[in-house]
Parts: sequence; structure tokens; C-alpha cells
Amino acid sequence: MGSHIAQGLVLKYPDKVNKLILYAADCGDKESIQRSPQVEQALTNTTGTAKEQGSRLLHILFPTQWLKQNPNVGNYFPIPTETSSIKGVTGQIHAIASWNGLCNTISKIIQPTLIITRTDDVIAPAANSLILVDKIPGAWLVQLKDAGHGLMYQYPEKLGRIVLIFLGS
Repeated sequence: MGSHIAQGLVLKYPDKVNKLILYAADCGDKESIQRSPQVEQALTNTTGTAKEQGSRLLHILFPTQWLKQNPNVGNYFPIPTETSSIKGVTGQIHAIASWNGLCNTISKIIQPTLIITRTDDVIAPAANSLILVDKIPGAWLVQLKDAGHGLMYQYPEKLGRIVLIFLGS
């Protein structure tokens, strides 16, 4: 939802934003590539303990091969200690489902824009970044191979360098 809010903010208040970074983004509506029903189910399943919910999320946040190579999850990813409320999850699902999207208006974004995507993201399919970069004039696109939705935990130094290069340009 953060990228949806950022797109709306930059379009409504363009004088308040110097540069825009969209991470795990899409522009909404029917043009966006949707995640699979299985991933949607995993994201919205509020059953079990915080640890059980966290375990389910790990397998959609990170590519399977990467998890095998990095089994000590607690070293790089905060383990949930609380469960999400059903009301909160339901509210977020409703907000996303009722959002009309901005695919028809994002071509009006004039700020330098960096779009960061991950090739193995099952939550926000990478194909959405191609739609965004095609519609936002002059946007930069960075695709990170073998990274999932949890890229910031997988490769924090690499992500940091990319962001600093963009902000310094």
C-alpha cells in the first residue's frame, strides 16, 4: 500500500516531493499484474500464533533457494511477536480492493522516479515495474535478481547503495 500512497501523494502535492522511490509497486486497476490466489491466502491468513503466521510469511517474502542458503532467519529478519488483528488485515484488504488505481494518471509524475523490483517477488509481481517505467516519464528501473519482497532484509547494502546513487543524482 505504501507505493500506492506515494503515487497519490506525488500527484496531488507535486511541490512537496523532490524525488520518488517506488519499491514493490504497481499502479493499481486492471492493468496491474495480480499475485496468485495462493499468495493472497497466505497474506490474509490470520490463524495460528505469531510465530506460525511469521513462518508462513517468510515463505512468500523470500525466494525458497535464498531461504535454504540463509537458514538463520532471526539474524536478518525481525521475528513477529504479535499477531495482526483480523480487523486490521480486513481493513487493509478492503482499502487495496477498493482503490481505483492510478495507471491512467501516473504519466503526469514529473519528479525523478526510481522503481525497484525483485525478480522473485510473489507478493508484488515484477512485471508491474515494467508497466510503471513505461508510464512514468524518465523513470529509472532497477531489477534485482534472486530477490523477493523482503529484499531490504536480503540485500540491505545493495539496496542502500542503489537508493543513495539515485538520491545523489
